Amino acid sequence: MAGAAEALSVSIDIIKRAIAQGLIRSTKVGKLRRIPAAEVERVAEQGLPKISYPARAPRPQAGPRRGRPRKVAPGRARRHD
Repeated sequence: MAGAAEALSVSIDIIKRAIAQGLIRSTKVGKLRRIPAAEVERVAEQGLPKISYPARAPRPQAGPRRGRPRKVAPGRARRHD
């Protein structure tokens, strides 16, 4: 995969994502993924197809503090009016 990424001037992550989406053919050999030279040539000529990215989850809003309440020094008791 590293050789294909270098030949196509893209990152390995882009190659992995394209393989996962079925945009680039590859063969699994043990734990490795092999991309045929003909496939690298095809992608080099035609260009890499549009890769879709998953939508990001919205960031959680700040809520109340969690954990134990802070200790207050003696003589500095909080007032509850």
